Amino acid sequence: MILLEESPPRQKQMRLRQVLEDDQAWFLHLVLGEAYLKSNQPEQAYQALQQSYQALPQNLRESVRAFDDLTVEHIQARLFQLSQSINQEEESPEALTGPAVTAP
Repeated sequence: MILLEESPPRQKQMRLRQVLEDDQAWFLHLVLGEAYLKSNQPEQAYQALQQSYQALPQNLRESVRAFDDLTVEHIQARLFQLSQSINQEEESPEALTGPAVTAP
């Protein structure tokens, strides 16, 4: 199970490329984005999820099937969450670490 392996995101990407068809690139990038997120690499996760969304076939984006809708919504939600997190980090380096403590 490639998805459950504790391997680095790039290694997962290489293995998935071997088993997925070209028209399934969106899924490859989705898995890669989630792996980056798990590895605490939000910028790389955002880029991979953006590629996933852009690679979605138009018919999948416009599908009325519930599974497809949930997949698209999941990718969009992750992108929004990561963009907020990344923007907050850029505006304030204290966003993740808290305010700096200075000695009296």
